[in-house]
Amino acid sequence: MNVQVIEWNYPKEVFGVYKYHKRSKYILINSNLPSKTKKFVCGHELGHSTSHPRINTMFLKSKTLYSKDKLEREANEFSLSLLLHGCNFPEYKDINHLCSEHGIPHELSYLIKKFY
Repeated sequence: MNVQVIEWNYPKEVFGVYKYHKRSKYILINSNLPSKTKKFVCGHELGHSTSHPRINTMFLKSKTLYSKDKLEREANEFSLSLLLHGCNFPEYKDINHLCSEHGIPHELSYLIKKFY
């Protein structure tokens, strides 16, 4: 995939950024996020890098989690597929527990139903 991942000190509303510049791919993740959330964000930005590699994107909590935009939804689903691959769903009390354990924003819990 050849994507460089960098942590960056962004304001709290910016979770991450996917950047394509001079035939190089970069994922920038907010260094202030909890480590589990960073994994979700990295998967989300990785989804952008594989689905539409030449389009730069910014992951804003207030816009991206509620977005109906096809590119953002695909990136969210890509990240969920990475995080939930091989997941034993009966191990979790409920969907909120699953989200918390995997750093998945609770706003995206409705998408998890596709994976079990």
